[in-house]
Amino acid sequence: MLASGRLNIRSEACPVPSCTTQKGSRLDRHMKSHTELCPEAKKTLLSNLKRRLILGTLRTLRVSNPAVPMVSSLDLEEAARGQQLLEHSLPGPLEVEKEMEPFGKMQFPPFPDHIPVLNAVLEDYREMQEGPDPSAKLKNNVQSKLHRIRNCMAWMNRIRGWVKYLTKNGMALTTTLHYLKNVRQFFEYLKETPPKNSCLSQLDLLKVIREVKMSISSWNRPVVLHQMKIKGQKDAAMHTIKEHQDCRKLALVAIPKLISKLESDFSHGNLWKLYGYVTAYLASLYGHRLGVFMNMTDVEVSQAVHGPEKDDYLIKMSNHKTSESFGTAKMLLSSGEYGWLLSLMKLKRDAGKKSTFVTQL
Repeated sequence: MLASGRLNIRSEACPVPSCTTQKGSRLDRHMKSHTELCPEAKKTLLSNLKRRLILGTLRTLRVSNPAVPMVSSLDLEEAARGQQLLEHSLPGPLEVEKEMEPFGKMQFPPFPDHIPVLNAVLEDYREMQEGPDPSAKLKNNVQSKLHRIRNCMAWMNRIRGWVKYLTKNGMALTTTLHYLKNVRQFFEYLKETPPKNSCLSQLDLLKVIREVKMSISSWNRPVVLHQMKIKGQKDAAMHTIKEHQDCRKLALVAIPKLISKLESDFSHGNLWKLYGYVTAYLASLYGHRLGVFMNMTDVEVSQAVHGPEKDDYLIKMSNHKTSESFGTAKMLLSSGEYGWLLSLMKLKRDAGKKSTFVTQL
């Protein structure tokens, strides 16, 4: 019957797990409404439904103890095979150890990429997150965010298990919280702009968002304690006042010598040393991250604001990690310190380098 296809399943319930449609009169017509599924997925679901229906019919017939002996043993073979698979699936000592492997070796369930509507929604979300003119950094961040969302959607039937899986496999608490916030943002977007062919109702999305929010709330206290612990470790590793003073003294002696050497005999090794001394000196004064100095452009240095007595120069750097929260990063330099940056720009131009960043070739 399964091979010939001569099996009436029109009155059966919809085999799609997320569909709540009960038994009707035309299952074949109803399946056409599931446009989020590809033809191969629909065919597989209907084939599995036919198989279950045949096995159920055979079991019912066997229980009735018919006068004519049954020839087919498909239902018995299926039950024996299921028991065998169950025995093989029981975790042994080795498998238990594998479950406790560190985070670097963990693997997520596969993302259901056979559902076209999911791929379309994620692509729309990518375009919305990137905006009209995305930078390379923004594209990379959005790609990472989509990767986290895909991992979560592979666990949609057990979101709490996904959160536990992340933490038990060595992921930091702050990283787990960041994952959850990315997922919450996506589902809120999905609730506000649902796709046309989605089977998820507003109530379903509300339940998912509520579950994610509860997970975020439960992690707030452990994350705060974790951050306080990390901050204490960083404070203990901070440089002392004497170390900062020694750094500045060495830099004030080394920088003029390196500039003179480079003007007479240019070499990349001395240029990298000069970069290191200049950024170390400025970082000891202002505490900026390395990325602030790496992203400082020639234009920002050239457009520095002069002080009242023309001896100070205020440089404003806009491209850095926390610019969205804190605005531009600023440095007030003396005429001598500002001259170092001008020398770096001149050395770079004389060497034929075309980079628009001060501390990059």
